[in-house]
Amino acid sequence: FNTIFFPIFFVLYFIASIIFLIKISSLTAIIQMSFYDLFIIYLLIIPKLLFYILPICSFVSAVVSLTKLSNDNELIVLFSLGISPLFIKNLYLKIFLLISILLLFISIIINPLSEQKQKNYINLKKAEASLNIKSSQFGQKFGDWFVFVNSKDEMKFGDIVLFSKDEKEKSSLVISKNANVSNENGVLTLALENGKAFNIQHEKISQIDFEKMKIKDPMNLSNIKYEELLSYWFEGNSKRIKELSINILISIFPLISIYFVLSFGILNPRYQKNYSYLYLLLSVVIYYILAMLFSSKLFLISTLLLPTMWIFISYYSYKKLIKYRF
Repeated sequence: FNTIFFPIFFVLYFIASIIFLIKISSLTAIIQMSFYDLFIIYLLIIPKLLFYILPICSFVSAVVSLTKLSNDNELIVLFSLGISPLFIKNLYLKIFLLISILLLFISIIINPLSEQKQKNYINLKKAEASLNIKSSQFGQKFGDWFVFVNSKDEMKFGDIVLFSKDEKEKSSLVISKNANVSNENGVLTLALENGKAFNIQHEKISQIDFEKMKIKDPMNLSNIKYEELLSYWFEGNSKRIKELSINILISIFPLISIYFVLSFGILNPRYQKNYSYLYLLLSVVIYYILAMLFSSKLFLISTLLLPTMWIFISYYSYKKLIKYRF
């Protein structure tokens, strides 16, 4: 099982990683990101990669390993020595139980946390990119403010001017000697020092002298957020409940398919043709389609109904194909 599982796992993991890396690299067309930023985002999608790959790899590897033993007539020898198919089932059952527990932990706990961290990290980078202010250039913005700076050293500015105008012909002008940008709980803040603020409305001008002033970018307040696990799953819309149902169904797929492993993998190569790869493909496709259909209609009820139906069908297949022969 191990000699088949790990090659399949690493090949699928490599292919999936390339797909996700291409998707991640497309962000560089929108915002400027370093190799470190891309690496952080990639680390946050590893749980999702494992969740998609592990169920299929474990199921396929189990069937292929039994098929190989059958083609080499080794299973026939074992059965002749008195070892029953149920003994083999119990060996795989322990492996599938550990894998399903790991998948449930990843899908219900790790994935929501990593997904939120990934979205927040990307939104923060987008916000920082929107503040890529250059010295001696006009037309730059920070939130609703037009910004002009005379000098810049990383995120520190010298001789900065901000201008804002609303629909009521009310204008605001702020002049400051020094300023710097900071990240306060996910909100970009422009901290000004030693300046003047002018409020211009019709023919009236008000002036304020200040030592320190903070201007926050309101666009970031709704983008950077975090939800607790219970509120993430159960206080959202029906889409989250559907996602939870699909995650549970996919996580337990190897465990409830144990009788299909025996039905597809055990055969007598002298009298039976090997259709295990076709059965593998059909069973995976059918189960994933049923999981999506059941979860979209029945939500959490599907986590009881579909596994029960799947176990019944797989056991019936095992009883007809394997039990009475071996």
